[in-house]
Amino acid sequence: MFRLDVEFANSNNPFRARTTRRPPGNVPYVVDNLWEWKRPANFPNRRYSVYASPTADLAKEAGGSWGGQVFKLEIAAENAKICQIDQWDAKVHPEVKSLPKLLNACLGDDWISGNLQEKQDIAALWAPCLSKDEVDQLFCFGRLKDMRERLWGAIRFWDEAHLLTREQALNNFSGEIFIEAEEWRLIPLQ
Repeated sequence: MFRLDVEFANSNNPFRARTTRRPPGNVPYVVDNLWEWKRPANFPNRRYSVYASPTADLAKEAGGSWGGQVFKLEIAAENAKICQIDQWDAKVHPEVKSLPKLLNACLGDDWISGNLQEKQDIAALWAPCLSKDEVDQLFCFGRLKDMRERLWGAIRFWDEAHLLTREQALNNFSGEIFIEAEEWRLIPLQ
């Protein structure tokens, strides 16, 4: 596994698990919240994960014109949760477009002209880094309650993701990897 980071980032080894949630930079908050709502407990939480690529070339490409340095990512923790998706970046996962479209279709046009309280209750779904419980609470009332099962059934992200162990071979050589681990190291490429 490889990661693009700032030059000489390895001077900060070892890295420790995040203590706060990190909002996504490439996925809309509403999609991130829906994915977190349906995330199985044995899969890594994307908000606390470190991201990697299966090859050094893909890690460099993922950074675009940013530059930086590519490192080998070494997971130190035995109990790390490692997951790989089929897409090179979650931002190109089909649900990034399909889930907001479905949500808006379920809400209909009239909610936009509804009262402020109803808008605020629904708009909370677009807030950054909601917990599974917070999203679940939103789907217990009002319009969101009526569409709960339909949206739940439309979220396939975790059904298509591949849970891996540290020793297991990667499922493919183009899919994004994310890891929730207590500790990891960045090793410079030779």
